[in-house]
Amino acid sequence: MALASSAADDVSWSLQASGIDANLRGVRGASSISTDGAENITVWPSGSNGVILFSSDRGKSWKRLHVSRGESLDFRSIVAFDANPLT
Repeated sequence: MALASSAADDVSWSLQASGIDANLRGVRGASSISTDGAENITVWPSGSNGVILFSSDRGKSWKRLHVSRGESLDFRSIVAFDANPLT
């Protein structure tokens, strides 16, 4: 699986090797404005083998989220309500 990231003012993308064996099938992004006026952008990709990923730094780093006993699930879509993670 490959992931991409983008800098705040950069419209280019760079590929990242994830080391996770999955096909991404859904992705959602959300943004919010913090109390200091900064924009926070988060991204949630989802896919096969129960994979749900989370990035709060425009894709520079990714955290895998786990669903209990969800390793065999195939997440084909995901919904983001705001930029706050549930973890």
